[in-house]
Amino acid sequence: LPPALLLVGEDEVWLDASVRLHAKLPAANIPSDLRIFDGMWHVWPMTEGLPESEEALSLIAEFIQRHR
Repeated sequence: LPPALLLVGEDEVWLDASVRLHAKLPAANIPSDLRIFDGMWHVWPMTEGLPESEEALSLIAEFIQRHR
């Protein structure tokens, strides 16, 4: 698997699964970055105008640059 970027909100339905996945990926030699955003919900990065959305998109761009 390729490196993983996990952006998850603290009110996200996949929060627990994301934390577990992030904990297990290093055992498979897969780099993983996890960032939990306070007060955010499922797919919040798609919400235009939120500062957290802008931050998430910046993190995605940085991750891609680092792993390309």
